[in-house]
Amino acid sequence: MEEFREREKRKKKATEVGTYSVPFNLLEIENNINITTINKLSKKELNKKASKLYKQGNFIEAAKYYKYIIDQGSKEHNVFYNFGITLKKLNKPEEALIYLNQAIKIKGDYAKYYSSLGEILKDLGKLKKAEIIIRKSLRLNPQNYNDHRNLGSIL
Repeated sequence: MEEFREREKRKKKATEVGTYSVPFNLLEIENNINITTINKLSKKELNKKASKLYKQGNFIEAAKYYKYIIDQGSKEHNVFYNFGITLKKLNKPEEALIYLNQAIKIKGDYAKYYSSLGEILKDLGKLKKAEIIIRKSLRLNPQNYNDHRNLGSIL
């Protein structure tokens, strides 16, 4: 009888299930969150998140955030610029031109906006337009060596 009880205890112990917590990398989880969760964030938080994703090299997710901000009616020049640059990184230069031009319409005195636009135009082989835009950038910021280099390669 004692032997029977011992065997039953061993069987029961062998079939017990334990629960263990498994640590997850929070960044991996955040980067896999569906874009529908972004509607809970403020515009400032969305922009910060998009910028963080861009800096991490996650251009696809960053683009989703920037596009969402624009679709919500944002008229902030930096959002249009950042979205344009993100599209450039995603190898969508024609789309990038649209958003960079929009940033310039809103805030036309930022040399870096013209510089980025001119660089994309140069890459697309639209050299005359690129020259005009880069010269505009140089009028705003004559010390930009990158613009001088791009202008030299165009000429």
